[in-house]
Amino acid sequence: MKKRLLTFISFMVLTMSAYSQDILVNRFYNSGSGDGTSDLVELIVVKDSLDIRNWIIKDYANGTISLEDAGGAFRFKNIDLWKNLRAGTVIVLIKRALAELTTYSPVLNVDGVINLAINDANYLEDLNSKSFNLTLHEAVLIRRDDGTGAWQGQENAVHALGYGDFFSRETWGSISSPKSLFNIGVWSASSLSNGTVGAVSLKYEDLQSYLTPFDVSASLEAFPSYWNKRSDLTSSWPYGAEVYQMTSETDVFNLKKNIYCVVFNPKIIELKVGYSISPQKTPQKFVLDEPGTVLACLNGTFFSTSGALGFVKDRGKKYVDVLNSLTRDGKSYPITRAAFGLSPDFVPSVEWVYGYQYTPYTGGGTAYTTPYYYAAPLAQVRGQEPLVAPAKEAGTLWHVSTAIGGAPMLIKNGVVNVTDVNELVELDNTSLRARTAVGYTAKGNVILLAAEGGNTETGVNGLTLIQLADILKNLGCVGAINLDGGGSTSLRIDNQPTIKVSDAGGERVMPTVLMLKTRN
Repeated sequence: MKKRLLTFISFMVLTMSAYSQDILVNRFYNSGSGDGTSDLVELIVVKDSLDIRNWIIKDYANGTISLEDAGGAFRFKNIDLWKNLRAGTVIVLIKRALAELTTYSPVLNVDGVINLAINDANYLEDLNSKSFNLTLHEAVLIRRDDGTGAWQGQENAVHALGYGDFFSRETWGSISSPKSLFNIGVWSASSLSNGTVGAVSLKYEDLQSYLTPFDVSASLEAFPSYWNKRSDLTSSWPYGAEVYQMTSETDVFNLKKNIYCVVFNPKIIELKVGYSISPQKTPQKFVLDEPGTVLACLNGTFFSTSGALGFVKDRGKKYVDVLNSLTRDGKSYPITRAAFGLSPDFVPSVEWVYGYQYTPYTGGGTAYTTPYYYAAPLAQVRGQEPLVAPAKEAGTLWHVSTAIGGAPMLIKNGVVNVTDVNELVELDNTSLRARTAVGYTAKGNVILLAAEGGNTETGVNGLTLIQLADILKNLGCVGAINLDGGGSTSLRIDNQPTIKVSDAGGERVMPTVLMLKTRN
């Protein structure tokens, strides 16, 4: 099946500033009509809970001399539709004929999609009554505004997308916002009659083909040769996620092994932390109960019959607080255990965390417990007197929208650093057993890994914690944590098992899993 993809930051942006964009101009489509009717612009929301009320979207009318305002400009009206937009929302704006405006049916944020007429006065305000008409050589820009500013130039620009002959339109290069500029060279009669930009979209696939500015056949990461890419398992997947397998045919550690990893770009593929306590469920059941398409499912954090034993947060909703202490030999030890998280802009990180009360917004807001992270774990050692909890002031508020706790840290700042002693982790650390882990690479791709072990039936050895860390390091991870392993280890692809679980009864029921989903 032909792969489809959703263009996001890491692929599109050729000129970047140091900060992340809140929203991207993903692509535009020139219908070829003389007045711009049926021209289309597609936006992708990057920042979660984004408010674009009063923001402005505009085109630059060929931009041959300066960043003039000869093109059309529309303001997003001050209505609820444009506030609290979720990350991954697709906004499709089409210029419709006047006769269509009273008969068409807008889609107002259904399944993460907003699809309406850019010239529909119910949702956007026409600022200058100039024609919004996309051409062969075009730049489209979205900019912040408080509702009082005019549409001049590029002030407060957030992102711009341009396509065309940049030898004669070099002024677009002076746009100060992050931008994606694709140069097709000097125009001639043989130039494309369609000025669309971007990559194959999840919407409007019936439109004629257009350019993609990157190689969609290229692998996300360059893994060692002993990892076999399992494209046969992902033929129906969208671009942005891949599966690899290491088997006993390779000689790493001279062990019989069966290890799978899934690598994905979190800006394209959605990571969801599944949580269920009443009842706890098998990974297979999590997938069956999850709406939409689930590409992969990995078991999650440690647990008991009463719930998860670690921080659990999914796309802004916290389910379980940070585990702040453990009792060993009758003594209570404050601990800073490892956790993996994604920021609202889908940037991964791993940290040693401790939960403290935090009150949002100076002078008000409701206090809640949230993780603070520290440069090193609290140096607890079982059998010694417990150290006091880390000071709140010594930590930094951890801004994550999705996260899962684990233990111990495996890799931090690009260095193997297994802090099992200080995290009071006793998981047959030096024994060969099934292991589960999550990490990320320098490119910002996330890796989910499951190593088979403990099966007398298959004779697969499994890994020690150090071996697990070394394998993740060889995969290019700059940060990684251990998750619940042993009989809990399970990885499903399209809800089919990969490794053989070590429990004779099959998959365990559990409260948490990590699921990969298509965003729309």
